[in-house]
Amino acid sequence: MTESLPSGLCSVLVTPFTEMGAVDDGSLDRLANAMIDEGARGLVPLAVTGESGHLKDDERDRVVARVMAVAKGRVPVVVGVLDECTRSAARFAGRTAQRGASALLVAPPWTPGMPAIIEHMREVAGACGLPLVLLDYPPLRGQVLDAELMAELVDAVPQIVGIKLEGVPTLPKVAQFKAALGDRLKIYGASGGLHAPQMLARGVHGLMTGYAYPTHLVSIIEEARRGNPGAAAAEYARWLPLMVYVAQRGLGVALRKEVLRLRGIIDCGRVRPPTKSIDLRARMELIEVIEQTVGVARTAA
Repeated sequence: MTESLPSGLCSVLVTPFTEMGAVDDGSLDRLANAMIDEGARGLVPLAVTGESGHLKDDERDRVVARVMAVAKGRVPVVVGVLDECTRSAARFAGRTAQRGASALLVAPPWTPGMPAIIEHMREVAGACGLPLVLLDYPPLRGQVLDAELMAELVDAVPQIVGIKLEGVPTLPKVAQFKAALGDRLKIYGASGGLHAPQMLARGVHGLMTGYAYPTHLVSIIEEARRGNPGAAAAEYARWLPLMVYVAQRGLGVALRKEVLRLRGIIDCGRVRPPTKSIDLRARMELIEVIEQTVGVARTAA
């Protein structure tokens, strides 16, 4: 099943909203197309950056349908299934599989025992029949996975063939997971591309993140895969100020949406509470960083 997972950059999509707070279909279509056009090898709607937990079921179904229609088989679509309720997660997984998703990004529930995590993953796997990528993101529910626990999960649920690795310290975890699981598990770096050259040097399969300039990360990946670590490091240094600024924990979603708005890809940078919005000072700082790193922001309004 690992063969069905995308390689390179998998762009995690925000969910654009209108000024009135509804899902913005037109902006979502443009966003998905832009990510593909700029080098993404896969699309990931409804992950943490997609504010999945703040959408109603019909809105999530609608997002999946729109992204699948844009992808049209051009790139794989890995849909986030972050429900903590096993029944809800399994139902959504089943509906998503019927829409043609390539794989699911699944968050483990918070539970003190591995048997409950295994049961959750088995239910989701059975409902969809798709490859699963595990989301290792402790801030979501406090669940911490190490290589030993991951090996136990993969043994119990063979459909788990990938992991989006964001637990810290991330770089040592890449090495530990590769040593424990080898080619049984495809590892994706994340965190907005921070430490991308080092993650690639340690053998991650690709990057799965919501950074708003895909070409920046694609350039790093391509240089690393050509065997040019110096050039990859130079590309990383070139874009690092922007990567660092938009990776602020607690504001990352709003900042990435604002970048996409400034680029003219989405119409509105609105987020849904309790996701935090940015203030005027942060917006002006962001514009300054974009101008210093990339060039003049397309829209400063």
